[in-house]
Amino acid sequence: MARARPGLPALLLLAACASAASSDTPRVVHAPPLPAVAGARIELVFTVIGDDRPAAADALVRTAGDTAFTRVAAEERKGVYRAAVPERFVASPGFEYFLLVRTLSGGEITSPARNPAESPHRVPVLSAEATARIVILSPEEGEIVADSSVFAISVLFDPPLASDDSASLYLDGRRVTEGIERTEDYLYFRPERAPARGAHEARAAVRAASGEIGERSWTFFFEEGPEGAALLALSGRIEAGWASVSNAGIEGEPYVLYEKTSSLAFDGYASGSWGERALFLSSSRDPIYDGEIRATGRLHSESFMIEGGDVYPSFSEMTVSWLSGKGALATVRRGAIESSCFFLRSLPSDTAGGLGVYSQFLAGEKVSVAGERWDAALQTAYGWERESSVPETLRFLSPVKNLVVSGSASLRAGKERRLDAEIGWSDTEENERASGGGWRILATILDSPRRGLSLEAHDYRSDFASLASPTVEGGEYGAILSASARAWTRFRQSFRAEVLRDRKSAQELDPSACIVQLYGRTDIDWKAREVDWNHSLILRSHEIPYADRPYKSAYGTLGFSGRGKTQTISISGTRSETRSSSRTRSWSAGAYWSGGAANGRFAWKLGERCSFSETKQDTTGTGVETTIAKPERWSFTAECGVRLAGIEWRAEYERIDENDPPEEERFTQHLFLLVAGRRF
Repeated sequence: MARARPGLPALLLLAACASAASSDTPRVVHAPPLPAVAGARIELVFTVIGDDRPAAADALVRTAGDTAFTRVAAEERKGVYRAAVPERFVASPGFEYFLLVRTLSGGEITSPARNPAESPHRVPVLSAEATARIVILSPEEGEIVADSSVFAISVLFDPPLASDDSASLYLDGRRVTEGIERTEDYLYFRPERAPARGAHEARAAVRAASGEIGERSWTFFFEEGPEGAALLALSGRIEAGWASVSNAGIEGEPYVLYEKTSSLAFDGYASGSWGERALFLSSSRDPIYDGEIRATGRLHSESFMIEGGDVYPSFSEMTVSWLSGKGALATVRRGAIESSCFFLRSLPSDTAGGLGVYSQFLAGEKVSVAGERWDAALQTAYGWERESSVPETLRFLSPVKNLVVSGSASLRAGKERRLDAEIGWSDTEENERASGGGWRILATILDSPRRGLSLEAHDYRSDFASLASPTVEGGEYGAILSASARAWTRFRQSFRAEVLRDRKSAQELDPSACIVQLYGRTDIDWKAREVDWNHSLILRSHEIPYADRPYKSAYGTLGFSGRGKTQTISISGTRSETRSSSRTRSWSAGAYWSGGAANGRFAWKLGERCSFSETKQDTTGTGVETTIAKPERWSFTAECGVRLAGIEWRAEYERIDENDPPEEERFTQHLFLLVAGRRF
């Protein structure tokens, strides 16, 4: 089925890219997971947007409050990266992490984008058994206390505490050390003075002799309006300032990395609770990258979750998998049954070069049932283009409509073994109508901190068009093998092999050959002089057998980093080569040094990276290659942050110089950001 423009399935994967940024600067798109219960299986899922392709991606994870991070390699599949959080971190009180992506040019991008080691993402984790021991007596969750003469905080321990167990009480984040009464059965505290008017948070924590931690947090209100009032205490951080991009020394018509701008930048988030419910709000604008205002609101409890704004729905590999857009997502839980639905606009309408791109929308629903060692789900997703979103003179193509339905099931055998299966069907309508099916099976044979082994097999028919993985449009079948191992707690390695066959392709692939991708990685972790060191080596090879001239790509990257209490150093180098109608060789290197005061009042970062590439092509057909491009790029980065009187000031500067003699092009760009922030 020939197409004059990309259809809906092919464009939907770009929703996390085209709707997230208008430049080609690399950026991590990630939605942190919700608070979890100890022992839960948690995956950190993210995508990377931009032209500078990722060489490797990691999640650096640590127990909340610790200083050292553990590096967890993320696996990539069709542009989506997944890093499984080791089980030992999914324990009370929680874990912290940040995402680190190394690009082929030698650069590093993170999430959070700035100061990730000092301000990582945090996911609270409660110990199910230890938490169940804590029974709240007074004041109850969400209670409005109007009489100070009877005000007291008390909890019951069931079963009672052992002689070597300990229990603590916190009020508004401060540990209560005086006037507290504790026995093996209960904890009781009556303050000498009543709390101030407004919302307050109480937290009771139990530490068993085995080291297991459990805690219960709840909110109450003291003399704050009539009973039943919607009271909410928020805490968070907000920062605002100015960002600018200026150009200098432009010669020829080079492709500059950033658009010239000078405008407002801000970033903020707030969270709070009311009764069983918790609220999270975030909003940001970064004019250097895209200038669009992004905002998300999330309200959740044990029985439901509602999210609006910029959302990231994920149902399954064959329906909807971590796409982004503006819309709403809702989940309701009733016992073992969970139901989710969403609606979003993945791409707005646009016109370029006389071609109209329709606004693209998505809607879907998922119903799942979970047992002790199994779970099953039914997913449905529908995507369509709104015909009236482009001028009538450009409506020379039929808008795309696509329905995808799939059923999935998982079986677990202990903690290390798992079998996932999914079967799906799609119906696509454009200039003509086509239907097709597909299936996938993933067998996780080993899944532990020391070793891992999994095998995936799938088969997508020619007319199967998944909203989650548009790369399978046209049909493919094949297998993916992934293996990892760790030795002596310091040395770990991973290997991944993808061998696929294409059923139908517009690129005219060789029908007798396979698409092959091989990925290998080795890491060595060790500690010396109170510094955590990491050495990494990554090798990757990719081949697409086009009938006229195969495309081959290979690259390797070597990294070295050391992380101490107050300073971090990172050095990496990359070598890559691609061959097709032209041949491109690239070299890049980067070095970063960051640090700060132990009290967190001062932080800084310095970095330099360079990249060189050369593209040759036989332009005359005589077999003699001519250099058609030879760009050289240097980038210097400097950051500084200071906290004074509760205000956090941060300044960032980056200078980019690029020169391409064969094209007679060069440019220099200056990027500057100054913001002030405050926590509340």
